[in-house]
Amino acid sequence: MNGARTIFRIPNLILALSVVTTLGLIALAGCSDSNNPANPGGGGASTSSFTGIFSSPAQSGKLSVTINTTSLAGRGIIKRAGRGIVTCSGTADFGASTINITGSYDTSIDGFTLAGGGYTFEGSYQIAQGKPTLKGFWDGPGGTGGDFTCYIGNNTTVTVYCGRYHSNAADGDSMGNWTFGVVDTLLAGYAFGDSSNANSGIFFEGKVSATGNPRIININYSPSQYTLVAPGTIDTTGVDAVNGAFTLTPTVGSGVSGTYMGSLCP
Repeated sequence: MNGARTIFRIPNLILALSVVTTLGLIALAGCSDSNNPANPGGGGASTSSFTGIFSSPAQSGKLSVTINTTSLAGRGIIKRAGRGIVTCSGTADFGASTINITGSYDTSIDGFTLAGGGYTFEGSYQIAQGKPTLKGFWDGPGGTGGDFTCYIGNNTTVTVYCGRYHSNAADGDSMGNWTFGVVDTLLAGYAFGDSSNANSGIFFEGKVSATGNPRIININYSPSQYTLVAPGTIDTTGVDAVNGAFTLTPTVGSGVSGTYMGSLCP
């Protein structure tokens, strides 16, 4: 079996990964305190807002979520009294269309469900590298679905990119979609081969230079199943064009190499 196909077929790979520097996106502009993960709204705000990415073999885009409370504890933090069910809402931007989603957030377990337009997003609140983060899975019409990650911040602090990759793999995964978000100098995202299913994408993370044009992408991510090295650039003029090359080397089997390109998600 081809090495790339092996990588893209690992079931529930995202759940198995140890996410150390997961992408952070998103609290309410001017009202959020991203340095206070137990109270991400902070500063008198009444809501906690997150922005990030969702991705699948067929669809990728920007996800925005607002939770109607600032009292989010997250895993490993002692729960406080008076916690319960609050409302939450958001949008899933596919580029050509935007879906409005609504639902509820259970503050006793820091879990939530959002639904709308035939799409459902289920996940939880947690702290990743000191940043308040929402992570989970989504399902859509016709069996579509994949993973999502959102971080504390807003659209001015988080930038989301989408694109395609092309590799020398001799199968249906030789091409596919990728999506990543950038907050400060941190980068994280997902990639799916064209023949992958919702549970067989790969997660990756890296860093981006803080200044300069182009900004330099440095991805050298190595969980237990594979190593992904993917240097590239982001042209900070116009649509922020992304270009780079990658080598994906599985722990077992042969590796693949190729190029990736994209721009700001619509």
